[in-house]
Amino acid sequence: DTESNRVFAGGISGGIWKNDNIANEESSWSIVYPEMSNFAISALEYDPIQNTTFYAGTGEGWGNLGAVNGAGIWKSTDAGANWENLAATIGFEFVYDMVVRDEGGAVGVIYAAVEGRGGSGIFSSRDGGENWANVFSNQSRDLELSSNNTIWVGGHRGQVYSSTDGINFNTSYTSSLGALGRVELATAPSNTDVIYGL
Repeated sequence: DTESNRVFAGGISGGIWKNDNIANEESSWSIVYPEMSNFAISALEYDPIQNTTFYAGTGEGWGNLGAVNGAGIWKSTDAGANWENLAATIGFEFVYDMVVRDEGGAVGVIYAAVEGRGGSGIFSSRDGGENWANVFSNQSRDLELSSNNTIWVGGHRGQVYSSTDGINFNTSYTSSLGALGRVELATAPSNTDVIYGL
């Protein structure tokens, strides 16, 4: 979208939607891929190297009574028009969040915070989602990229972790208040030293 007006949104049990002109308050939203219209979309990301490649994480893992399990991670190579399920992610019942990072290769490296039959923690793929490795086994709920490409991780009990290489994750903060719930993070684009946590 050369005008930067197209916006995608995912819904829990609602699939993926898009608005082609978000600057116009009269513009409408349309379902992107009807076959996924009742999916629990928990995360949406695009590849910064091949920016018509999108990834959608599924599964509502917050433990409420109506939570909907997911079916792993889905991929589109045509800017969201068509989607396919990544077979290696079928065991990812809850994809809490994802980031796709430019690490100098032909495609971006995917990082996903997941739980399910395939394990829990952060899983990474360097080949567009065909193969995955568990790079961090601690339970993780939120992933953010700072402007210097550092990966920031919100834990499930008041922890904050970070990684500059996508392999080694260090504890940056642990709440002194005990077993707090999940941590949501935001990074300041103007200052890589500023991270906000909730």
